[in-house]
Amino acid sequence: MNNKRGNSCRTSFSNAQHDRMRATTEHFLVPEVNNSPMTSQPAQKSPNRVLKILVIDDILDVAEVLCSLLGHLGHTVTSAYSGIEGIEKATEFQPDVLICDIGMPGMNGYEVAQRFRENNKLRNVFMIALTGYARPDHMERARESGFDWQLTKPVDLATLRQTLAEVPQASDA
Repeated sequence: MNNKRGNSCRTSFSNAQHDRMRATTEHFLVPEVNNSPMTSQPAQKSPNRVLKILVIDDILDVAEVLCSLLGHLGHTVTSAYSGIEGIEKATEFQPDVLICDIGMPGMNGYEVAQRFRENNKLRNVFMIALTGYARPDHMERARESGFDWQLTKPVDLATLRQTLAEVPQASDA
């Protein structure tokens, strides 16, 4: 991988590499995250569209592998390695989706999610918590912080693809 810290990364993996990354996952979908939906019409799912995705993880290797998997799926991806850096990048990048680690030093993933929901330009970003914390109380805290979905590390390509297919698309109306 030729990714310099902070740059977008696009790399492909062989099927054997993908198979080695398979693991169990748990997720939740929060029906409504805030009281102001993106449009007055129901959101529609679009599994084959290209999404702008921001990955925030303090472990460089994890961020790069995830970035590579998402690039393999055809999405436009950029990464950040701290919560503060992630919020700064999000303001400029304007992602459709945030995939954020929970356990980071400084600003953790819960705080990142809260900041996104408080920011007028970022509040409608679909947020996915990617974490090793899979207990019900952790899932509830993620939901309360504003995350729309939770995946437990490590995540496999099929689950990642399926989760991204669930991302609502704003109506053109």
